[in-house]
Amino acid sequence: MEHYSTRDPVSLSSQAIVKKIGNQFDTVLVLGQRIRELKAGHAAMVNQGNSPLSTAMHEIAADKVDRTWLKRQPPEYTQRRRNTR
Repeated sequence: MEHYSTRDPVSLSSQAIVKKIGNQFDTVLVLGQRIRELKAGHAAMVNQGNSPLSTAMHEIAADKVDRTWLKRQPPEYTQRRRNTR
């Protein structure tokens, strides 16, 4: 297991994030879902990051977000409304 330091910005790389999630495709899905949640007003689980992307990456690096995020029930804002005409 790699050591993650919140004070060392070099330790936060996209390659390290992909390694933690497992593959690049799931990483994109996890980051996308978490970024949408952060933009919708969900609280960040770490105090790092200047943007939703960097915050989501820090959350993955700190083991606060992982692959299981994909199996969660999607938040309301991602569910599509059906046309009831």
